[in-house]
Amino acid sequence: MLEHILPLFQRKPKPTQARSPNLRDGPWPDTLKLCQLSASDADAITLTDAKTGVLITGKTGSGKTSGPGRLLAKNYLSAGFGGLVLCAKADEPNLWRSLLKQTGREHDGIFFGEDPGYCFNFLDYEARTAGSDLSENIVNLMIELARLTNPGGRGGDNADFWQAERKKLLRNILGLLLPVDGSVDLLRMNSLLNSAPHDFTQARSADWRSTSSLYKYLVAAEKLIEQNKIRKHEYQLIADYWLQEHPGADPRTRGNIVSDYTGLMDAFLRGKVYDLFSQKTTVTPDDILAGKVVVVALPVAGYYEVGRYAAGLWKYLLQRASERRSLVHPETIRPSFIWADEAQYFSTTTDQIFQTTARSSRVCTVYLTQNLPNFYVEFGGQAGTHRVHSLLGNLTLKLFCGNDESVTNEWASKTIDKSTQYKINLSNAQEVGRDSIGLSEHEEFDCPSRNFLGLKSGTEQNDYIVEAIAFQGGRLWSNDRRWMKCCFRQNY
Repeated sequence: MLEHILPLFQRKPKPTQARSPNLRDGPWPDTLKLCQLSASDADAITLTDAKTGVLITGKTGSGKTSGPGRLLAKNYLSAGFGGLVLCAKADEPNLWRSLLKQTGREHDGIFFGEDPGYCFNFLDYEARTAGSDLSENIVNLMIELARLTNPGGRGGDNADFWQAERKKLLRNILGLLLPVDGSVDLLRMNSLLNSAPHDFTQARSADWRSTSSLYKYLVAAEKLIEQNKIRKHEYQLIADYWLQEHPGADPRTRGNIVSDYTGLMDAFLRGKVYDLFSQKTTVTPDDILAGKVVVVALPVAGYYEVGRYAAGLWKYLLQRASERRSLVHPETIRPSFIWADEAQYFSTTTDQIFQTTARSSRVCTVYLTQNLPNFYVEFGGQAGTHRVHSLLGNLTLKLFCGNDESVTNEWASKTIDKSTQYKINLSNAQEVGRDSIGLSEHEEFDCPSRNFLGLKSGTEQNDYIVEAIAFQGGRLWSNDRRWMKCCFRQNY
């Protein structure tokens, strides 16, 4: 029976011509059918479903990538989506080369980090595309980078204070560079901060004023007031910060603020990260929105923090670029996807916010992970646990592959929720000489956690079949239940 059903809903897509001019140009209505999870049309996955986000869980070797992951990836590519792929494992770039070739999309693949011809000066890109409030947008971008390079940050009871101070420092650096130079880069930002006065004596010193890069920018910016290139009151705020507030601050407080900033900058001013992100720009998120598939080929398994920084930066800027798009006729706007296997390595607190708007931005997020505790570790603390549940709760289509991790299995059962179960009770009433039969009503988990233990995990032993339990909030599957066991061919 299985051999008869699977070919019906996992047909190999017809390869397209090998170049982007023949890439599907739409339309992409919300009703567009991408694939099916059974032979029934009632179990189709449409563009609407994909835009609400997908979570795939399963232990190592459960087949989550080669089963449901492969089915979704190939159909997203066949439908002409642009995409961003964040790599955790060393074999992922080659896996995506194969998927792109199988779907006729090999000429749309950009393997960022492998080909030295692909560079992305993210600050220059953001300054050119962010609009009239570009200074504050860049501030927020830098704060997001701080989360990537130092996820814990300075927290505790004073977390809000430190965050406000980081933003203030950045505003006052950018407030000089942007009006004076019309552009911004990390080296000049670093140069301004390094030449800032340490105390009032130095701030008033003729020697400091004659040699300080910061002071030269203050003088140049003051001249721009008459040209209406900088508002007088904004210039005064900047001058007061650098000549009064910064040198007058408690040395320990000022030192902590500066060290936060330099710790962030240091990672992007050295080695491969500098070459990729701080020089020219040959590829941007706009290419993804136009149909390219950018594979961040810097796997965490080999590049460690560098891989996480690069992937997180690309993800954040693609999210922002997607939200800026005009969606007057949404069915004509090419959908894109964000794909992250071992997603806990690439997630930040902003993801939960973006996922609430991803549907209208036409971005299809697919996160794969072994279990929830992996996310808990990365997000940290009780507040982090709530953020994890918020993020994963907003990935509404969930595919649970085989798992023996109890926290994840119990969470899956609770997510699917309870249903009314009826039990027949038999009793013997000896005093009246007869048996009695009763019917009792109970609320029990509709899909108990034990259901996730015995799911097939592919390989030759299981005829290359991967099993998963599908759930989507508010949906009844063809079996008239809120969850359904479905099968995937690994060699599809």
